Amino acid sequence: MQKAVEVVEPTVIDEQLIRDCVHITAFDRPGGGGEASAAEKKREIDIEDVETLMFSFKNVLRIDNLVGLDSLTKLQLDNNIIKRIENIGHLTNLTWLDLSFNNIEKIEGLKTLTKLTDLSLYSNQIGVLENMDELEGLQVLSVGANDIKTLENLMYLRRFNDLRVVNLEGNPVSKDAEYRAYVMAHVKSLKYLDYRLLDQKEVVAAKEQFQDELLQLEEHEHADDVKRKQEAEIAAERKKHAEANLQGVATLLETMQKENPELPKLKLLSFWDESFPEYKEVFEEHLKKFIDKMLEYDEKKKKEVKLFEEALDEARKHSQQSMIKLISSFNDKKKELFRESSNMRIEDVRSEVKGLRNENEELLDKLLDLEMAHVEHHTVMVKSFDENYEDLVRSAMTIIDDHFRVLREHEDSFNEQNVLHAEEEYERYSKGNSIDDISEDALAIVQDKVRREGGKGKGCVGQQR
Repeated sequence: MQKAVEVVEPTVIDEQLIRDCVHITAFDRPGGGGEASAAEKKREIDIEDVETLMFSFKNVLRIDNLVGLDSLTKLQLDNNIIKRIENIGHLTNLTWLDLSFNNIEKIEGLKTLTKLTDLSLYSNQIGVLENMDELEGLQVLSVGANDIKTLENLMYLRRFNDLRVVNLEGNPVSKDAEYRAYVMAHVKSLKYLDYRLLDQKEVVAAKEQFQDELLQLEEHEHADDVKRKQEAEIAAERKKHAEANLQGVATLLETMQKENPELPKLKLLSFWDESFPEYKEVFEEHLKKFIDKMLEYDEKKKKEVKLFEEALDEARKHSQQSMIKLISSFNDKKKELFRESSNMRIEDVRSEVKGLRNENEELLDKLLDLEMAHVEHHTVMVKSFDENYEDLVRSAMTIIDDHFRVLREHEDSFNEQNVLHAEEEYERYSKGNSIDDISEDALAIVQDKVRREGGKGKGCVGQQR
């Protein structure tokens, strides 16, 4: 049912309305004064510093023009004629949002409001709980007097681990016989439901009622948590490797397998299942040592850069402080001469001014000397840094060369073993011996080899490779 107030011309949010709706506490008022001082504070306050806005009963149709209110933590838009949640995604410091008593049909536009702890959507036209996944810190949610119909949709609330207060009263679903028990059993941290403090005995009974479903649910949640943790660890490792220029190194063996056209044929031969795991174990062990060593060198490089930057900053500050000290001393002398000049003879004043001019020239020379000394010191530090950094790079390059040399040797040895094994199978078949432990596909490869080689003998598999 649309609110009757819609027949009135809707209010547009503009700067004047924003200032009128700024919430000023007695503590914020100049001298702790009354309404006059509050109005003065509203006129003078910087919009960027506003923390609370109250647009209640303003006949607002559309949320708009809230740009620049980045400090806002509390936004009250209740009792208006708003139809959509929009244009508030930039208000990322919001912890409290009231959109009750409006005409909103869908929950949306809240994705970036990750600090939100208190959300009221009471008395709207919402049919589905959705689009709040990012509000992980949500503690209070009021969606009573809406159009939520199914118990299954209430399962959406289970994702909020800190949710302790929920109001769903007045929705069609609240008339379901299992409504209260279902919510108590499935919302983990719930303390209050529909304005009533939960009885723990009632909560225990509700969980017993849905025991089988909860056990299954908890198993799935545990599996999902493990998966998310693993994915997060993999993502963190990839990020760390990328920062150390090690992209793709951890999956090098997998990449090599994909790029080897002979691999599908080798996998069909009987020796593969025994020889490859041994090869893989040695390969991955060496790869891990290489990655650990390169990450260690990356940390050394980062430390070297940090020390260099800190040294540059310290040298700059020291140079600036020396210059400031010289300039301040000269300025103090000028001020002293100005104070005493009224009691001095004109000749003496001229003499003192001349002396100051000479000192000013000397000051300029000293400042130039300090600047040159700073430049020279900077040059020395840069040279030292370059030498140290280049040493680290050379050491890392040596490790890289050694690593790939060892891998190539390991790969060559593995390939030689595969050739020997394949030739043995070829020899057995070419002499007319049966090969009982070979698959039909592998047998076809050997038969094809025999036909193409015409009985040339050993080395054919190696030649194919």
